[in-house]
Amino acid sequence: MIRATSILAIMVITGLSACGGSSGGGSSNTPSRSFAELRSDADRLDRKLGSMKETQARNMPTSGTATYKGIGAVALENANGSETEGIGEARLSANFANSTVAGRISQIKGDPRKANISGNIDLNGRIIGPKVGGRTTGQLVVNGESFTTNTDMVGSFGGKKAGAFAALGDGTAVSGSRRLPVSVVVLTEKQ
Repeated sequence: MIRATSILAIMVITGLSACGGSSGGGSSNTPSRSFAELRSDADRLDRKLGSMKETQARNMPTSGTATYKGIGAVALENANGSETEGIGEARLSANFANSTVAGRISQIKGDPRKANISGNIDLNGRIIGPKVGGRTTGQLVVNGESFTTNTDMVGSFGGKKAGAFAALGDGTAVSGSRRLPVSVVVLTEKQ
């Protein structure tokens, strides 16, 4: 399960449990990969970032920008307690001079044996030391039903000189009068 293993990696890096935020965008021009390829990359990043320590505040960049690429995952909790999961390409930009992070999870797809899911999720946050607080917003189509997602997001930079970024968002996916709990996970490395 993407969500459970990735949340462990994020918690190791960030020690998170509370959120706060802002809003905005980003984009990805990465060629579309299969669900299996995305899942394999998610597992690799989860292992790598799970053993990484949070960047110390004194080692955080205070000027310039950096691009981070990796995986974003989304999980909607259905009324019966099951989860519908999707994985996509994550591309983020950190502006250390302005203390902001913005990006997008694009080309989201689900396991073709379980769910037809597509869409994009934007994330925006404010950098405070090695931590980031913000929001994710997005549009997903799950088995033909359109959802708007909104989550509070917390994240953290990891490794030497902010070599990685991971974040977790929890919130709601809305389709008409239906409201489902949704989680968003981002695991990225500096390019």
